[in-house]
Amino acid sequence: MKFGGKLIHRVVDGHGPIEVIETYGVRSLHFGSSARQSAMDLVAPDHIELGYLRAMLVALLFVPEPKRILLLGLGGGTLARFFLQHFPDAQIEAVELRAAVVDVAQAYFDLDLSPPLEVHVMDAHQYLEDQMCKAGDKFDLILVDVFDAEGPSKVLEEPEFFSRLSDLLAPRGAMAVNLWSGEGAVWREVQMAMQNHFKGVLAALSVLGPGNRICFVLGERSDQLNLKRLGKEARTLDRRFGMEFVRLFERLEIPVRSSGN
Repeated sequence: MKFGGKLIHRVVDGHGPIEVIETYGVRSLHFGSSARQSAMDLVAPDHIELGYLRAMLVALLFVPEPKRILLLGLGGGTLARFFLQHFPDAQIEAVELRAAVVDVAQAYFDLDLSPPLEVHVMDAHQYLEDQMCKAGDKFDLILVDVFDAEGPSKVLEEPEFFSRLSDLLAPRGAMAVNLWSGEGAVWREVQMAMQNHFKGVLAALSVLGPGNRICFVLGERSDQLNLKRLGKEARTLDRRFGMEFVRLFERLEIPVRSSGN
């Protein structure tokens, strides 16, 4: 037994252990701690098991039909599988530092690595730097979930990180960043860094239970937040995906900063 379940796979790379645990029909990914990086119900694999990942998808309120999607941090591939299923015409790029994590996502979490998903095994900073040198389209939706055994990656604290992301976010796009809100967490500093580098409206959502906090930022040309329109969109997404978009929308802190400030 480990972390309350059965250890079915373990590998160690240069960044530490990667473990797959099964508990009562739910398969979870761990990076050497009890914190679950991904989870999949083996009976209902399309269900998004972890609440913080469902909360990150609230970004779809602002961009309901993304055409280019960037995922920083792959984990077990839950978000990648969601977009592959529901947005088959979208171009999806995922960046994962650890090749062993990609292998585990494919072998144990049913991630299909074929197009339109393109996975880059590399450092997020290097990926962003490479993208800055290209003249390609910007991303409509960016989801940042970069964690290790200790918590959010230190990359979130580096000044150039959000500067580069702001250049890659489409003017009418949206970005969600997963943080921890527990004691000693740096989410306030990260949230301030986002305010400093993005001109669009900033919003936030605290996830009940595990202490995750999701920060959202909109592209500089996004419309002012219209609560009536967002509420209608939440009801539409509820019906479309069978998730609690309405409940999450009602708990959304908007705006942390108005777009006019």
